[in-house]
Amino acid sequence: MGILKNILIPASAIFVLGVLLVMNLLKPSPNISSLSETHNITKILQEETKQTPIFGSDTAPTPQKPLSTTKPYPLPQPTPPKTSKIKTPQAIIAPKPTPPASIPSAILPLPLEISALIPTIVEMPSAPTPAPPTITPVNEDDLMSSIVRIRCGNIFGSGFSVNPKGLVLSVAHVVIEAIEKGGETCDIIFPAKHPSFGFYSEAHYRKGAILLPHETKKLYKEQALDVALLQTSFLENDPVFPQSFPYINYPFCEPDTLGDKILLFGYAANLGTSAISPGSILSRFKGEVLQYEDITGVKPDYFPESAGTLDDSIQHPITIIFSNNNFSGASGGLVFNISKNCIVGANSAVGIVSGDPKVYGFIFNFNFPQVKNWIGPFLNQ
Repeated sequence: MGILKNILIPASAIFVLGVLLVMNLLKPSPNISSLSETHNITKILQEETKQTPIFGSDTAPTPQKPLSTTKPYPLPQPTPPKTSKIKTPQAIIAPKPTPPASIPSAILPLPLEISALIPTIVEMPSAPTPAPPTITPVNEDDLMSSIVRIRCGNIFGSGFSVNPKGLVLSVAHVVIEAIEKGGETCDIIFPAKHPSFGFYSEAHYRKGAILLPHETKKLYKEQALDVALLQTSFLENDPVFPQSFPYINYPFCEPDTLGDKILLFGYAANLGTSAISPGSILSRFKGEVLQYEDITGVKPDYFPESAGTLDDSIQHPITIIFSNNNFSGASGGLVFNISKNCIVGANSAVGIVSGDPKVYGFIFNFNFPQVKNWIGPFLNQ
C-alpha cells in the first residue's frame, strides 16, 4: 500500500508537465504576427506617400537608407523653404504735374483754341497793394433791358445796345449769311420783364440795318475779327421807345482785367426756352477773366489762329473767360465786368475740354484799337 502511494505522486507530476508542454507547442509565435502587421502598415504608408506628395522639388527631404520593415514608417517633417529678406516698399512721391502749355482743341462747337492757361499759383507782389476803390453794384435790370435778340433769316444770335439811338454791337458770324445773300437788315428784338416771374424774354421787334456790310465781311474773312454793328430803327409814333432805346451806359474796359468777375448775358440756345421759340428767354451766367489772345492768322473757316498771353498792359483782340455753365448759342451776348463796371466785349464762341467741367468763352474786344477806330464814328454820333 505504501509502495502504490509513492508511484502515484510522480505519475501525476508527469501528467501536469505533459499538459504544459502541449499548450506551449500550440501557442503562435509572437515574432511572426508582429512582422506581418508591421509590414502591412509600412506598405499602406508608402502607398499614401506616393498618392499625395506633400513636398515640392525645392523642399523634399534628402532620401535616407531603406527603412526596416520591423519599425513603423516615420512621417517626414517638411523643411521650411529658405526665404530672402523682403524690403517693405517705400511710398513713391509723384512729381507735381506741369501745367499744359495749351488747352486741347475744343469739342463743341468751338473752332478756336486756348493756347495757354493762367498759372495755378500767382506770385504776390512784395509790397502791399492798396485796396481797389469800392465799386457800386450795377443795376442788372438796366443791363438786361438792353440785351437784344437778333434774327437774320434763319440765324439767331444776341447783341447789346450801346447808345440811346439803338446802335447794337454783335458778332459777324451772326450776320454774315445775310450779308452774303445780299441782305441788309435783321430783326432786333428788345426784351420785356415778366411782371410775375421776373425773367426777361423777347418782346419788342424792330428792324436793324447791318452797318458797313462789306467791311464787316472783309474784317471777318481776312483778319478773323468777329465783330458787327447794326442800327435799330424807330417805329413811327413808337409807343414803347418814343425817343430812345435802352442801352448799356458803361465804358469799355481797360486792359487790366485778369481775374475779374464777369456776367455774360445772352439768348443761349440750350437754355431759356419758352413756348414762343427756343432761346427766347434772356439768360445770365457768372464767370471770370482767364487770359487774352492775339490773332496770328486766319483759318479756312475764318476763325482766328491765336496765341495766348497774360500781358495786361495793352488791349488784345480776344479775352478768354470761363464759367461753370454752358452758354452755347449766346453768340454776340454782352460780357460785363462787375469788378470794374465796364464792357468786356461780345461773346463769339464757346469751348469745352474733355474732363474739365469749365466752359470757356471767346470774347471779342471792341476796345481793341483796330475795332475801336472802326466803330468810333458811330458811337460818337
